Amino acid sequence: MKRPFLFLILGLVVVLVITLLLNRESKTPPDMAAAFTLRVPEVKFMGLLPLYVADEQGFYREEDIHVEWLPINSPREAGQLFFAGQADLIMSTFASMLPAEIRSPGQLTLLVPAYESMNQPGSYLLVRPDSDVKAASDLKGRSVGTYQGPSQRAYAVLCMTGLGLTEGRDYQLVEVSSANQLQAFFGGSFEALFTVETYASTAILQGAKVIESQLRPRFIQNPFWVGSIALSKAAVAQQPGLKEALERAMEKSVRFIAQNETEARGILVLRMGTDRPVAERCGLYTWVPHPSEENLRQIQENVDLLVKDGVFEHSIEVAPLFE
Repeated sequence: MKRPFLFLILGLVVVLVITLLLNRESKTPPDMAAAFTLRVPEVKFMGLLPLYVADEQGFYREEDIHVEWLPINSPREAGQLFFAGQADLIMSTFASMLPAEIRSPGQLTLLVPAYESMNQPGSYLLVRPDSDVKAASDLKGRSVGTYQGPSQRAYAVLCMTGLGLTEGRDYQLVEVSSANQLQAFFGGSFEALFTVETYASTAILQGAKVIESQLRPRFIQNPFWVGSIALSKAAVAQQPGLKEALERAMEKSVRFIAQNETEARGILVLRMGTDRPVAERCGLYTWVPHPSEENLRQIQENVDLLVKDGVFEHSIEVAPLFE
């Protein structure tokens, strides 16, 4: 009787071990079992730094969020995916995201707006190393380049007006794609370049001379509100609690950037492929997890300015979008 009983015990142990192994192999990875899922187009844009920090520091996991990064080729493609319902979140400029909301309200909710400050300049007027231009006034009768886009054109004209130059009368504005702007600049397609980070620091480290900096805070708005995270209202409706969880993750990220700037700049290198000298030099935006009434008033002023310059069809109230 002892031997059959022993075989029975051994058999039960083998079955138990096999069952445990099978269960272990079939378990869903922890991040895939998260309560919330976010599809995020991976735009190589410095504004995404808090999103990258949250990924690298584990803040998404702490808030039970699984992020699915969507590979894309351009910022425009990110917007297309978002407004087609194929992405849940984008980080973009107000000028890029709000026209679609104006045409078809109720698509997005905004959070964590970002601004350029005088302390962390992000906008520059540059000339080549061999240029004889010493001041903005020397650009009369010459050309100034910037990257394409209605908002960028409007900002360039406003900043050049602040420097005392009128488009068409004093200089010619040339628009090129953002990806080709430095090649066109150093190749001599125009005399000066109005650009933003991280393109500005890349050019400066290649020898470009700074004629003016802090242009947008000086001549448009101080601080200059660049954009924010846009979260799909459909995703919020389908995943109750997602917005609050994301806000908590972003609050941790913004605090981390403020307290660990060197490490945060290293994440720019890791996630954006930014050259380390550029990441160490460039001005960072300031992200605001909980915008105040004064912040929202300033953002509204920026939007109204774009309406005045014809970038938007008509105005839109931004405070309700931040809920």
